[in-house]
Amino acid sequence: MPKPETLVIPGLGSPESPLYEKVYHLLTAEARRRDMPMRCLKYKGHGHLTGGRIDGKIELPGVAQGIVDAVRQAPPGSILICRSFGCLLPGYLALNHRLRLQDFRRIAFWGPVPYFHMWKLFGTAAQVAEKNSEAEAKGAKLAPDFFQSIVPLEVSCKSLLDVEVIIAVGTADGYTTPAFADFLAAMVREAGNADVHVRIVENAPHEMTAAQDEKVKADYLNSLFG
Repeated sequence: MPKPETLVIPGLGSPESPLYEKVYHLLTAEARRRDMPMRCLKYKGHGHLTGGRIDGKIELPGVAQGIVDAVRQAPPGSILICRSFGCLLPGYLALNHRLRLQDFRRIAFWGPVPYFHMWKLFGTAAQVAEKNSEAEAKGAKLAPDFFQSIVPLEVSCKSLLDVEVIIAVGTADGYTTPAFADFLAAMVREAGNADVHVRIVENAPHEMTAAQDEKVKADYLNSLFG
């Protein structure tokens, strides 16, 4: 039987960009230490920095279509770690692609962003265009209808059944809060999954790229890997 692995669904920033490579190296090293090799699930519009170009544009259905086979083929007992925008994918894949989440040992969210905050950031075409210059600096490009493509996490989380769910946030996160983590956990429990846990990491920022304190890094990794 294939060995369980760690799958990571990134946020909007490319794991290959200089801004994010340190945090993905941190995750890779921890997965290796736990003898669960890591795969980062890159997709069009994100993480493809060949020749300085980014191929494609990010919107939720396209990202889901691009990674569903890789997620479906993960060996039983694997861990799925989702960062920021990546938190939208497991429930969406379960709803729209009939993905069996119960084959995973654990699904861990880091920094899930409330729908209202996504609207504040990306709610209009003008906002998306403005954010795209920032996104491209992070190795990503957003589709003009990026926001319209989103199914709110507050809805899709109700598909997170028959699997342990970890919802982790940092107290220095500017996009989400411990209160939202508690709310999201309540939604998952209401849907019928009692195996959901909130983990709060003191002084941890959303992107984790600027974290220097070794305790913050260790608490971050423990919140996701258990």
